[in-house]
Amino acid sequence: MKTNLKEMTSLALVVILIGTIFLPIQSTSLQASIPQNPSKIGKSTQYWALVVGIGKYAESPESNRPDMIPEATGFRDLLLQTSWWSADHIKLITAENATRSNIIAGFRWLIKMASADDVVVVYLSTHGNYLPLDIPPIDEADGLDEMLVTYWGFAYNTSFITDDTINILLNQLKSDNVCLIVDSCYAGGFNDHWRFLKSAPEQHRVILMGSCEDELSYSGGFAPYLIDGLRGYADSNRDGIITAEEAFAYAQPRSNQEQHPTIYDGYPGEFPLTTDTLQKSSSSSASSQQEDSRLISTPKSMGVSAETSVLCGYVISSSSNQPINDALVTVSSRINYQETYTNTTTTDSIGFYFMHVPAARIRITISAQGYCDKSNYQLQVIDNHTYWANLSLVPRPTETAVICGYISSEQNGTPLAANVSLQWQGSQVDTYRNSTVANENGFYRMNVAPGQVDVDFSKDGYYSKSYNNLNLSSSQIYWGNVTLYPFPLETSSVCGYITDSTTGTPLQGVRIDVTWVNFSINQEYTREAQTDASGFFSMPIAPGELYIDLRGYEYNYYDPYRHDALAGKSLWMNISLQRNSISVDIAKPLQALYSNNQCILPWSSTVIIGPIGIEATNANFDYGPGGQWQVQKVEFYIDGALKATVTSEPYLWNWTAKTSGKHTIKVIAYEFDNDTASKEIKVTKFL
Repeated sequence: MKTNLKEMTSLALVVILIGTIFLPIQSTSLQASIPQNPSKIGKSTQYWALVVGIGKYAESPESNRPDMIPEATGFRDLLLQTSWWSADHIKLITAENATRSNIIAGFRWLIKMASADDVVVVYLSTHGNYLPLDIPPIDEADGLDEMLVTYWGFAYNTSFITDDTINILLNQLKSDNVCLIVDSCYAGGFNDHWRFLKSAPEQHRVILMGSCEDELSYSGGFAPYLIDGLRGYADSNRDGIITAEEAFAYAQPRSNQEQHPTIYDGYPGEFPLTTDTLQKSSSSSASSQQEDSRLISTPKSMGVSAETSVLCGYVISSSSNQPINDALVTVSSRINYQETYTNTTTTDSIGFYFMHVPAARIRITISAQGYCDKSNYQLQVIDNHTYWANLSLVPRPTETAVICGYISSEQNGTPLAANVSLQWQGSQVDTYRNSTVANENGFYRMNVAPGQVDVDFSKDGYYSKSYNNLNLSSSQIYWGNVTLYPFPLETSSVCGYITDSTTGTPLQGVRIDVTWVNFSINQEYTREAQTDASGFFSMPIAPGELYIDLRGYEYNYYDPYRHDALAGKSLWMNISLQRNSISVDIAKPLQALYSNNQCILPWSSTVIIGPIGIEATNANFDYGPGGQWQVQKVEFYIDGALKATVTSEPYLWNWTAKTSGKHTIKVIAYEFDNDTASKEIKVTKFL
């Protein structure tokens, strides 16, 4: 979740520096009773939480990460399942409400409300980055402070909160029992716990961070596992109480493999956060599954439009300029996060290929025997057009290195006739793939060019294994002997009915992927099934920890949380899916002061001086791959009067009329099936 913020200006740094230094400091003694054993907590102890999941960013929809919002909401809801927590003791701030001032106000609320023997939890999920210097006090080993981006953070380079600011705010708490959770890139830099006043008692604090100080993190890569741990899965000593330390120990090995969560533990004993909620509901019941399957709105599925356009061209050798016949041409496109489009053809004797394609942003990949692969990632296709893509392939380098070895079963040493595939990487653009199958003795051998090589080993009924980033030199023989673990016995099953939540109609053809994992041996495998005409699906699975991925055309589904299969039993997953519907939002103007179509600064209301461009956008604000907004038209209204109708992107209308006073801006978006959505805002306009 790294940011791409504008370069920090000297003025911005001075403002942040001054603001940080002069934040009020808690100078009174922090005498507190420490709830090391929750059963001994006094009746006066209360639990307080500030939960922030931003996920949506002003003037930067490409930076939106909508998963942050249901995760923050899920964290809040989880706390409320425990008798220690109450709704009026938790402040939730998300999306456009997560401005810097509102988040600071949330900290001030905690400072005002929490007493000495209370427990305070702060959960922060957003983009993170580092500053180009270490703002005093100088406390960073790498010379760089870290910061978190707020709702306005991409539009204004002062709309962020530094690690020093958060530490100063936490130091002002009267409570001595504080848990900070940061889920962002560079989160490991938020382990500050210094004090300006050395005479003040050190605050007992636990800090759970979703990544190291010098690495990126990924949306959904830490928080769902932490939440699962707090539900009860982390209760390693089976005492019915889940501590921050237990939750971290559970989440750490399950997190995205490209990020490495870290912990600072300055709390004596274990820091209690929740009680075991798994005992309150059965994970195999239909109702609990629907509760766990927290739905968020995802981009409306485009579907695949008619293949009205043409892609064609010639493929030749870069060394000889001769045509390459039988080259495989693959066209792929991501329709949305769940669906993809793929089509293939081959070149003829003169290296020519021809294929029909739909309107979409497509990727072209060319591969041929004896040549490196080539891809073109940036071709935007529109209806009824012809596109020429003439490509040349670089011959593979001489394969003077060898990779070979034996493949056997980890269980009994039996030789395995497994599949072996490799990808050679000579540079960013020169790559190729090759594959073979081990013989009856489990032996394989492949020639390969010197360079970096990734090798994958797979066989039905066994876990796959990989060798990554092997650097082979010329004439080197690399022996890679591999043992594969067999899949566990599948004495459980996952089954259920998938229906439309509105009509109750069974949904046919919905794909369900179930991934079984065992972190003790660091292995996983996936089974898949599709629903039949009655909406029913069933698949065998091994007992243990499961994660569900459901893919249904034009339906919303979000469930990153754990389920459990028991030996000899079926795990029923009766799920009602919410159909995607059209949505609309006003991307501009926002709650800010505008002058001559330029945003001057965030404001408590929308104030416009001079002309303004009114921009409509998709309220389902995930602008990742495939996040196109497909609407028939958008209408723009001022005080109920239709002013313009726009039928193509950008959905923008310039309001140039001179006026003074309060007005209502309204936009209505029309789907191709005549479904509609609207949004209106109150503004004040001058000139």
